[in-house]
Amino acid sequence: MACRPGPEGDSTLADIRVNFEFFRRNDLLKDLFITANVLYHHQIILKGTPVFRQLQREGRLELSSSSAYEGVTTFVHRDVAVLADIMRRITNCFFNCMAGIWSGEKEQPEHARESYAKLNSLLVEWFETALKALEAGEQFPVEEQNAFVREAEKAIVNCLEP
Repeated sequence: MACRPGPEGDSTLADIRVNFEFFRRNDLLKDLFITANVLYHHQIILKGTPVFRQLQREGRLELSSSSAYEGVTTFVHRDVAVLADIMRRITNCFFNCMAGIWSGEKEQPEHARESYAKLNSLLVEWFETALKALEAGEQFPVEEQNAFVREAEKAIVNCLEP
């Protein structure tokens, strides 16, 4: 998820809105595979960078169990964490479904180009819907988050069926 310079965990919904509108204005959300990565990609904080040292000093750095030179940070703002979690789950479903297609285990959906365009639009719509709800102050309890993600997952599977 795009954010302002500095630790991703410090981003606000306003920061995310600014970046989202920049992506839209510049037609950067037109390709499904780019859109899926742009709308959720956590920041990897590399050892040796100023942000790594800053977060380490503040006790906010979580070191990766799989790498000696990577860390992550938690989100400061609950609403940003909720949006990130929703989009992570949705995009992970997309990538998991695509894994079978990419490996050749599954066929591409019939009319793949149209299916991918529809799915791209849905990803942007889901992001916008969740962002607007959170901007409006909705609390988005876990049950609502789960229902939202389940509906998205069903649509993804339907779009990617051969």
